[in-house]
Amino acid sequence: MYAANASRILWLLGLAAFWAGPSAASARLNVLTTTQTLRDLTERVGGERVKVESFTKGSQDPHFVEAKPSFMVRARDADLLVIQGLDLEIGWIGNIVRGSRNPSIQEGQPGYLEAGLAVERVEVPAGGRVDRSEGDIHPFGNPHFHLDPLRAVKAARAIAERLAKLDPAGAGAYSAGAARFAADVDARMKGWTERMKGSGVMEVVTYHRTLSYFLDRFGVKRAAELEPKPGVPPSAKHLLSVINLVRERRIPCLLTESFFEPGAAERVRKEAPGAFAETVPTEVGAVKGVNDYFALIEAIVKGVESCGAKAKGARP
Repeated sequence: MYAANASRILWLLGLAAFWAGPSAASARLNVLTTTQTLRDLTERVGGERVKVESFTKGSQDPHFVEAKPSFMVRARDADLLVIQGLDLEIGWIGNIVRGSRNPSIQEGQPGYLEAGLAVERVEVPAGGRVDRSEGDIHPFGNPHFHLDPLRAVKAARAIAERLAKLDPAGAGAYSAGAARFAADVDARMKGWTERMKGSGVMEVVTYHRTLSYFLDRFGVKRAAELEPKPGVPPSAKHLLSVINLVRERRIPCLLTESFFEPGAAERVRKEAPGAFAETVPTEVGAVKGVNDYFALIEAIVKGVESCGAKAKGARP
């Protein structure tokens, strides 16, 4: 008797669930991002109301990604596509969007968000003109804005606004998610700023221009890049000029972004006593332990601190 009644109750509950419509989980917005960092920001803003996946791994250089057919399939059912923009993904995201045949995520539609348009940009070519003889220059400015925590807050707010447009019922939740992220950034900024100043590192050499926004935010000058031009691999002649510069100005820190090989920085380090090399992540998931946005910024700060500490220890 008990078993029969229990079975009937379960059957009635199942029937009620069927007529109630889709579950909260199945009703979540389906969001795709081009980077792991954008995935993390979107999850922080959207919480349980969104399901978020990234096309790339944190260890990949987001400039160069293969537009796989499987990416187009994944994009067919997306409600929102969030890209870094500013031409970072110009070589591949267009093929995915067109191949998806999803009208919702075509450029200009509410389901297409270029986060870079929400922030102030640096390194914008004069007049917006690009001379490719100068290397891989982005006509709309440096696209790596996410490494400035305050610009990341602006991107999070833009994501919240777009999610609210697609899901008006969740507008309050999205606004609260962006506000929490902003508060968490604010709580850490003073400590990060003090530690960067305390490192004693005033100038650095980087491999690429990935760290421009981070360095600008924390008042550190980039004296040179190991690339002779953006996107052009280091040459022996250029590295010699960097070695001479590092020696002359006693620059203590050589930072290599995690998706580049550290060999060029190591060569400079060996030829310039007092300079020290660190590899730093530039995306969430780039290295072990960098599982979210705050761990990402923390890892870069620690990289600079490590250079500074070694330099202080090496001074006579």
